[in-house]
Amino acid sequence: AIGALGKAATIPALNALAEDDDPGVRRQTARAWLELGTRLQREHMARAALTKLSSDPNPDVKEEAKSLLEKL
Repeated sequence: AIGALGKAATIPALNALAEDDDPGVRRQTARAWLELGTRLQREHMARAALTKLSSDPNPDVKEEAKSLLEKL
């Protein structure tokens, strides 16, 4: 999914999706940040985004982000 966005659009798109009203979208966004961080060597940005998502009000999003942080 990340490759389809193109490098220039990826980060702004993920930032916007991290604010989506749907917790499922935010969970998928957390997974995309992990992929971006590991595949494209953007670990510092992925870590910052996942840290923010680990404070999400939705417990599923929060736990997903915390779990993914451990994988970076």
